[in-house]
Amino acid sequence: MNTTVNDSGTMTINYYYSGTSGTTSKAVITTYIEKQFLFVFWTRVDIGVTNNEWTQTVNNYRYSGTRTFKLPSTGTYRTTVTYEVYGSGGSTDTITCQDEITY
Repeated sequence: MNTTVNDSGTMTINYYYSGTSGTTSKAVITTYIEKQFLFVFWTRVDIGVTNNEWTQTVNNYRYSGTRTFKLPSTGTYRTTVTYEVYGSGGSTDTITCQDEITY
């Protein structure tokens, strides 16, 4: 996962995971955005959905995609993406990625 922002404040989140064909069955991807204030604290950005987080289920062993969001103001933002990867090879794998950008 990586995050970019253009000059007009549109954030693009790039997703990618690759499991094993025949073993990995699906992944649940959860994403939220936070804005930094007072150089220490983080608060979730209102993205217009329940709990201010996007959740999508991908029924494939691999996935590549993007999501865009118009940032409400300038500042430092942190994107958190959690991949819960399911399959027949054991327990669920949970992988969390974070990326910070300044707009």
